[in-house]
Amino acid sequence: MGPFQFQDLAEYGVAVALSKDIYTAFPDRTFRSPIGDLLLKSGRNGYYIYANGNKPKADPEVLPTFEESRRLVNMMPGRKHISVSDQEIVEMVMFLVVNEDCRVLEEEVVVRASD
Repeated sequence: MGPFQFQDLAEYGVAVALSKDIYTAFPDRTFRSPIGDLLLKSGRNGYYIYANGNKPKADPEVLPTFEESRRLVNMMPGRKHISVSDQEIVEMVMFLVVNEDCRVLEEEVVVRASD
């Protein structure tokens, strides 16, 4: 399960509130994406369509919100796309998670690694 589906299932409003707390507590090591605020502003509360117990499908109505978010943070100057492999994406995400796990242990935010 990816991060967007996880946010949907954990209740999107909770994810947005938690994100704001994280941005406030750790501004030097978090990226504040406007996507959450834009989705809420547009009346959305998630990324996927859940129908009749079927596998969730990405909601195409969310795409303009992603485009607006990219524009606001100037994520793709000149609209130049880059090519990234699935493995590179996994490594980028997981290395961030592992680094943050090490930080919270070092800062004693948690007592032990199993926390």
